[in-house]
Amino acid sequence: MDGAALVWRGGTRTPLQHAQAASYPALLDHPGLLDQLAARYPACQPLHVPAWKEDPGRGRAEAFFSRMYGDSPAQVAPRLDTINWFGQPLRVNGAAALLRAVAADLARQPGLRPYARRSVHAYGAATDLNLRFSDSWLWKGDREGQRGIRDRNRMPPAPVYVFERHGWIWGGRWYHHDAVHFEYRPELTGAWQCR
Repeated sequence: MDGAALVWRGGTRTPLQHAQAASYPALLDHPGLLDQLAARYPACQPLHVPAWKEDPGRGRAEAFFSRMYGDSPAQVAPRLDTINWFGQPLRVNGAAALLRAVAADLARQPGLRPYARRSVHAYGAATDLNLRFSDSWLWKGDREGQRGIRDRNRMPPAPVYVFERHGWIWGGRWYHHDAVHFEYRPELTGAWQCR
């Protein structure tokens, strides 16, 4: 970073700016890079019901992700590595070694294995865990930005902390909870907090 931009290897620059969003949902949909980086993600802290508008990591600056992972399926596909996710192939973009480490940590704790399930998100940098142990604000008909969304999490802290130690964030820490969702976001976790 040089104060005005994030400078990528090769010299490409992504401006450091805040979005001019008219509403909180608009800010989540189209954050600036500074909005994305300002989110304080509580890696390895005690799990709690998030407050209204507490959605650390849910806002994603498209320019950052396009530059990091690719701008189209044709750019993303060659960057994907395949890992063994509990007997199923899982294609991952950029975080394969760290997701292998997550799998190894989870495998050492057999009681956590039922929470793991395969899913691939568009950038190959996220996974969802077993839906039987989780919930999402969307599943119950809640609306974006409404007050009083009830957290219905059934995910224990242990698998959350395993992911967070390796640079992944958890959607259960969002007010708009998506407790199945884990996403590789080392710029937010400060995974050193977990060590």
